[in-house]
Amino acid sequence: MGPVSPEAIVSGLESGFWGEVICYQTSGSTNDIALLHPFNDSGKGLVIVAEAQEKGRGRFGRRWASPAGVNICMSMRISPEIIEGHASFLTIMAALASASALREETGLDVLIKWPNDLMVSGKKLGGILAEVKSERGLVRKAVVGIGINLNTPACDFPGEIADTATSAYIETGCFFSRAGVISRVLNEFGSRLSSVGQSGSGPLIEEIKSLSSSLGRQVSVTVSGSNTTISGLAEDIDDQGMLLVRLASGELKRVSCGDLAEQEGGNRC
Repeated sequence: MGPVSPEAIVSGLESGFWGEVICYQTSGSTNDIALLHPFNDSGKGLVIVAEAQEKGRGRFGRRWASPAGVNICMSMRISPEIIEGHASFLTIMAALASASALREETGLDVLIKWPNDLMVSGKKLGGILAEVKSERGLVRKAVVGIGINLNTPACDFPGEIADTATSAYIETGCFFSRAGVISRVLNEFGSRLSSVGQSGSGPLIEEIKSLSSSLGRQVSVTVSGSNTTISGLAEDIDDQGMLLVRLASGELKRVSCGDLAEQEGGNRC
């Protein structure tokens, strides 16, 4: 398995949506590089890929650890011109694009733990981190980071995540082309972004419901920006991408963003 090249990724792209693909041997954070990279006037998307990250991060400032040369560490920068209230759809689109690409490339039954984790066999395969810059109520610049454990052997996972993380290689015993998976993720994301502009968010919501590992399970959600934890049945995802949790009291809570834990051994309905 050699380094991923821009040429290998570009050769698999199906549209002109992406304007530039840049690959680094080592980076601090691909999201940071994408945010700081100069804009051009083409309006096309920018893709940053790294063989290894020294400061990779997930949601809530958590560190994203990944051995060099085996996984996918990438960021997509776009100028979506969407209202701030719809920024969460970028995370949904990236999660769906990644899950769909992995299903096609690996044959794995990849599900999405709301709102941003890629799951296989109850373990984490990858995650999404979206960061946006807004002006006058519109998202002018958005960077969506994607980390996927593709070819990591079990012995390379740190002890603290060894029981909760997995990779496509661990699940199948096969190695996969990183360039091929990256190209497919980019194609799937571009297609969904285009379809939202034409058909609205309805199809996205129906798709994430069909791939959700959380719906029909007892969950606990620590709400972002507070110390509040909501526990109950993950009943639905509304048209804004919010999770609807039915409390034991019967009250229905809408959660826009949070850290979700699914109950051990819970059944997905």
